Amino acid sequence: MNKLLTRSLSGIVYVALIVGCALGGYHTFTLLMTLFMAVGMLELNKMLSKGEPTNFLAIALDIAFALWLLAMPQLYGIELAILAYLPLRIIIAVVTSKGNQTEAFARSIFSISYLALPLMCLISIYNTDAFTALSLFILIWINDTGAFLSGCTLGRHKLCERLSPKKTWEGFWGGFIFTVAAAVGLHFLGWIHLSITYSAVLGAIVSIVGTFGDLFESMIKRNAGVKDSGNLIPGHGGILDRIDSLLAVSPIVLLII
Repeated sequence: MNKLLTRSLSGIVYVALIVGCALGGYHTFTLLMTLFMAVGMLELNKMLSKGEPTNFLAIALDIAFALWLLAMPQLYGIELAILAYLPLRIIIAVVTSKGNQTEAFARSIFSISYLALPLMCLISIYNTDAFTALSLFILIWINDTGAFLSGCTLGRHKLCERLSPKKTWEGFWGGFIFTVAAAVGLHFLGWIHLSITYSAVLGAIVSIVGTFGDLFESMIKRNAGVKDSGNLIPGHGGILDRIDSLLAVSPIVLLII
């Protein structure tokens, strides 16, 4: 009961934080996504480094580069950021040549691709339509909830047991139906400014791609031998555990809106 209460309370705080910052304006929302990105990069580095000494100089550069990207929602200046980042990262790899710097360099590129670029896409979506960006969070939450409820009551057939033993096909389809219905409902509320058909398609994309995003993060954790990406959110794990679906969904949604 205590674990359930802790999970519920921390979940409420997390949702309230997202909604409050989304309604608070562009700068507030961008600041929150920046914090998510920085914490997520630290969590990811800790999982992937597997006990190697932490190269704080490299992480600081990675976060600085990611901040530069997040400050440019229209992709303006991204070429300059890349030209500045790559030589500096190479210099750091040579100067701090402890451990496997080739793998460390690969981790840097991966963390930026996996975290910074999708969150940059999300900020671009927010810059275009704040309610669409908030709707993505809502649809992902509904997909997770629908999949959980359907999986608990009807789950029989495993979806991808080697990565996530508790996920079932019944849960997947339950989450899919809930999410598509919710997307249509958000259309009628005026939150998603697309036609009914495209709103339903958006819901389907969020459900399908979001599930793959969840499974991909599960693969990272399984390879790292950890249950959660971190312990920042009591009962829920780390930031990556909360935004894994969002990272997969945001780039695709930016292409279709």
